[in-house]
Amino acid sequence: MEWIENFEQYFNASINMITHVLELLGVVVVLWGAIRAFVIYFVKHDEGIRLSLARSMALGLEFKLGGEILRTVVVRDWNEILIVAAIILLRSALNFLIHWEIGHIRHDNEIIDAQQHAVMGGNPSAEPPAPTSPPHTQDMQPALSKLMQPNRNKH
Repeated sequence: MEWIENFEQYFNASINMITHVLELLGVVVVLWGAIRAFVIYFVKHDEGIRLSLARSMALGLEFKLGGEILRTVVVRDWNEILIVAAIILLRSALNFLIHWEIGHIRHDNEIIDAQQHAVMGGNPSAEPPAPTSPPHTQDMQPALSKLMQPNRNKH
């Protein structure tokens, strides 16, 4: 029975080590993305860096969330279970909000690109194409597309 206790100790130690490595990777990804965004914003004055920063934050949170999920394997009492569950819930909510923000940034970028394309296309009086709806309103797409179409019968 001693080998079972030794196996359990090695198993717990390896799970803890892997958990720490995953969390460290998450921190490194977020730091790298933040430093990169800072440099690009102040050197190139690129406003589109928000999307890159949000992606790196989401990826870093995914690593940290993976570490927390792996930590549930070695949890022994209810206090630890509640703490880990709360951490997983908070990180999942943050990840959801970041992905929601990424969708809106992409939508804003599509609108800006469409307007720039219409202006730079040689015809400044041309209307830009109607933007697509944000990801959370795709089920309303048919109604929105009817509202966005110009009324051609007024002339």
